[in-house]
Amino acid sequence: MKKLIVLFVFCGMILPLAAQMVPVQLDVKPVSRKRGTGGGVYYSNVQTGRALQITIQNTSPKPVTGVTVRWGVVKTRSRVYSSDSQRNWRERAFGAEEKLDLKPREQKVIETAEVAAAREESHFDGWMYGEKIIGHGVQVLINDKVVLENFVPPSPAIKKALEKLYPIEEEEEGSRKKKSKP
Repeated sequence: MKKLIVLFVFCGMILPLAAQMVPVQLDVKPVSRKRGTGGGVYYSNVQTGRALQITIQNTSPKPVTGVTVRWGVVKTRSRVYSSDSQRNWRERAFGAEEKLDLKPREQKVIETAEVAAAREESHFDGWMYGEKIIGHGVQVLINDKVVLENFVPPSPAIKKALEKLYPIEEEEEGSRKKKSKP
């Protein structure tokens, strides 16, 4: 019994120390919008968008330098959407990296740009033509080493898509090209 008490006391002392090993805290809040834009009897047009509000806080009494916040919103596109192989992809993450330094106990909020997706959904056979937002992810790196991650939903597909970020400007150009097609 005495050994068990000693073990609990020891674990109680070690757990708070382990929490202090990562000097930053991460909080991610998605800001989503969904709007139906009409359609017809057999389908509906849906436009969605997602931006992220990322809060990062230095929890240590020392400054933290070399912090990189890597974020991305992951979209999927239906394979039958386009015959062009360049635009025939499944999951892609559109986002950016932000570098910052944190003073002791400092908190910074990063408001990301919105990533948009548009699609047509069939009322009868369940087919989707176009793009759909399937999740988002945020990684915090200190000196190029990942210390915190947040993926919604927590799946390997989201993490894999976040390995290669596409700039949001490219996503907007693709949307403009898509709209200008006859």
